[in-house]
Amino acid sequence: MAVLPESISRSATEGGAVGPGWEGARVGYSIYVVTRNALIGVGTMLLKLNGALATVIGSAAVTQIQPELGQQASLWVQFVLENARTKMSFSEPFPELKIWFTSLIATLERDRNSVAALKQD
Repeated sequence: MAVLPESISRSATEGGAVGPGWEGARVGYSIYVVTRNALIGVGTMLLKLNGALATVIGSAAVTQIQPELGQQASLWVQFVLENARTKMSFSEPFPELKIWFTSLIATLERDRNSVAALKQD
């Protein structure tokens, strides 16, 4: 008895491609939670580090403890600001996350612009 291609494609479609079920939903939500928590963790670290580097005493203390930390922080800030559109599209379906990212990006841009203005003077 020959197996018809329609039956093969129908069983493959019904088995996994169309309806993954609860297991697929759990994996998708887990990926979202891990990504969200990682982005929030990086953002929180940048806000704290950026606040410490913004003051003269804080900047001197941080650079004395770990000299390359200031350069690493500026690279992370640059990464976050250059990928702001991607982060905003990721957070679009989640209002509280979108508000948090908007605030983070605005704060980092404001601080970067104020530092650039001080360097020009």
